[in-house]
Amino acid sequence: MNKLWLDEAVETLKSCWHNPLKIVGCIALDLFFFFAYGWLSMPVFDKLTEYIIVISALVSDSLKGSGRLYVSNKSLVDILFAPPLGGFVVKFFLLLLLLGFAVYFLFCVFQGMVWKMSSEIAGYALSLRDYLRSFFVTNVVWFALFVVYYFGDLLLKIRTTILAKINPAYVQGDLWSMAAIVLSLVVVYFMILSYVAGSIRMGFKAGWRGWRDFAPPILLILAVFLVIDILMIQAGMWRIEAAYVLGLILFLPALTVTKVYIWRVARALSENGVLPQY
Repeated sequence: MNKLWLDEAVETLKSCWHNPLKIVGCIALDLFFFFAYGWLSMPVFDKLTEYIIVISALVSDSLKGSGRLYVSNKSLVDILFAPPLGGFVVKFFLLLLLLGFAVYFLFCVFQGMVWKMSSEIAGYALSLRDYLRSFFVTNVVWFALFVVYYFGDLLLKIRTTILAKINPAYVQGDLWSMAAIVLSLVVVYFMILSYVAGSIRMGFKAGWRGWRDFAPPILLILAVFLVIDILMIQAGMWRIEAAYVLGLILFLPALTVTKVYIWRVARALSENGVLPQY
């Protein structure tokens, strides 16, 4: 068991080597998803940025006279949804929800196909129709959590911007940022296992029971992406085009290889009785 992470890493590389067309297919789907996401989100994010600037300016003006976060015993949320801010805030959140639904659909279609194809490289024989259906259902919960987190983070950013305008000496603490990073890593851990298990319930069960056995593979994955990140940063300091080339050569293939590795590790742990049978 102690060498499982290493043995499966070697077998993963062998599986990928013998399935070049599927690897290229996964990379192409990942690349298309990133391009589609960027093309779709760019104008929306530009509009969202305009709304944030307008909302922050209006809220700041309304609070400058009081010099505090509450006006007439109203919280920031009350102020945001009251005239004259209410119209801007509603449009802001509707636009954000529209973007969220579009990203959800794109993610489920393209990433669902990538996860399915990577499972084939790992030796699974899953039905594409059944897997995509479970992928769509599973991601309903994860995207709902993401929307809640994103809305909360935006409110905190608006609050920080306003407080900084009222009190230039204000500095936000690092506690929320650190907590958000830790929470994000935990959520991603269970989210990925739910993709392999086919349901959130099974993903949580596998993640809870097998966290000690998943720790070495996770550390290996983090180390690989850390090295790639350092190389891309160094290349970007030389020429930004070099960073893009390295991303295409290293980052995108690493995403696919990582998925295959996760599939293989999960199956090995299931066969050893550490995890429930999928």
